[in-house]
Amino acid sequence: MQSIILGNFDGVHLGHQALLKAAKNCSQTSREGSSKHLSVVAITFGEPPRAVLDPTFVVQRLQTVEDRVACLRRFGATQVEVLAPTKELLGLRAEQFVVDLHTRFPFDRIVEGSDFRFGRGREGTVDLLRSLGARLGFEVVEVPSVRVALHDGSIVEARSGTIRELIRSGSVCDANRLLGRGFSLCTRVVRGDQRGRTIGWPTANLDSNELSAQRLLLPGDGVYAGFARVKESIGGFEASVPALAAISVGSKPTFGGSGTTIEATLLHANGQPLRLPSDAYGWSLELEFRDRLRSQVRFESLEALLAQMELDRARIVEIATSLAE
Repeated sequence: MQSIILGNFDGVHLGHQALLKAAKNCSQTSREGSSKHLSVVAITFGEPPRAVLDPTFVVQRLQTVEDRVACLRRFGATQVEVLAPTKELLGLRAEQFVVDLHTRFPFDRIVEGSDFRFGRGREGTVDLLRSLGARLGFEVVEVPSVRVALHDGSIVEARSGTIRELIRSGSVCDANRLLGRGFSLCTRVVRGDQRGRTIGWPTANLDSNELSAQRLLLPGDGVYAGFARVKESIGGFEASVPALAAISVGSKPTFGGSGTTIEATLLHANGQPLRLPSDAYGWSLELEFRDRLRSQVRFESLEALLAQMELDRARIVEIATSLAE
């Protein structure tokens, strides 16, 4: 018995997770009554199909393809297939697309949302899928969209586009509600201007160029509370648990900076800076964004900046404590 889900699945948010859960539950309650040879196959695309059809279309992704595959597996997929969205594939009429898909992955059940579209010009609907299933011998399970309350009480559907809008605006707390986990970025640490260590706030700087090359979405400018995970041993240091993180995204206006940088001071549970080797670069660091503390502003003096940073530190510890409760 094989169930499949098909889509872009960028972010693997609560809506995607609902599809995986339904596919898994369907397999467990199959008419054979046996878990033998049951599988849930997630079929996704290496690139957004729209970007292949329209070269002017650019989308900043919520995660790399590798992270997407890992998330799909974590939330229930027993197998993940990454398809290349060629013009030939995307040009197939809806019926032929499903016939070819069923030939390549002989599925017994396909699980999708009510707004699922497929085939050339997105002409295929769930109703067409049902009629094809009756002919080809597979079942169609339709899963309702997942609706989530944001902090202001408004109700929205869990969608990748909505999550991108929230992250761009800095509303990572609401984006996390739709993701079902914290939004994160992971890349290597590079040398910065080294100013932080001179003022008691040593920072780790993420490689912005690498994130840009991967077309990953960055949160809007601001100061954030979050967590940091050191992905490897650095000079004898290896984090066994996530450290707290004071994360800055922006141009550092107090120091006359330009361009967007992402830097974080890693903190102990009490808010004191965690000391990492000052001359170590090239190691991987994952930053998880949990809440936006404030916008980036230009302070009149270093003393005023440091006073605000102390307030940020206290707020980060408070947020971490509330999340642990």
